[in-house]
Amino acid sequence: MIATIVAQPKVMGPWYIRESFVGDYSISQRGAMLVAVGLAARELGGFGRIKSDVVDGEANETFPTKMLLKRLHHVYAGIGNGSNRSKTKSALLPAHTAEVDTLARVMEQTMLVPLSTRKSALVGKQRTKIIRNDLASVMAEAFFFPLTGYFHASMQSR
Repeated sequence: MIATIVAQPKVMGPWYIRESFVGDYSISQRGAMLVAVGLAARELGGFGRIKSDVVDGEANETFPTKMLLKRLHHVYAGIGNGSNRSKTKSALLPAHTAEVDTLARVMEQTMLVPLSTRKSALVGKQRTKIIRNDLASVMAEAFFFPLTGYFHASMQSR
């Protein structure tokens, strides 16, 4: 199911969603269809499939919502060398008064700069090219709008 949705998300995504709300299926089959839609959306988003970790000879699959981002995992999981832990502990200590004074001065200078000088500084900069997010339009059209539409219709019918 996941492969068919990934191959044709604009066709198969709304079809599986419609069938899970309207079709004559059991609860477990409906749940399997919605899980397939969710996993296909993750795969289209670039997250890939869920990897399993082998712990004591058993496969331990971690649920996607229980995983942290890679850049945050080392900080909060306590994995890695001891210097990483000391950095996080030192980040929790209160800042020195000299650092606070310097930060306050910098903030005052940036906040009190007249608006006209800010605008003139922005005029000299070149505008960056806007990059269109095609993934968001596919996700909205294939997954989000059908899910919310059929959910709303099923709630109205009750």
